[in-house]
Amino acid sequence: MPSLDELKTAEHTKWNRDAETAQGTKAPRLNLRVLRKPSFTKVSSIEELYQQLFGPAGDPAQLE
Repeated sequence: MPSLDELKTAEHTKWNRDAETAQGTKAPRLNLRVLRKPSFTKVSSIEELYQQLFGPAGDPAQLE
């Protein structure tokens, strides 16, 4: 998995109102990152997802 350090930091959806300037700012959410849709790989089945996450499935008879 690539590093998330270079990704944009997410922001709160609501504005914080500044009483002096009548403008607001959106506070950063430091533990969240913005991921773009092209960074994901589409999978067509749960079996394909399993292989992406854990590699090829072994022989179930070996588990006993």
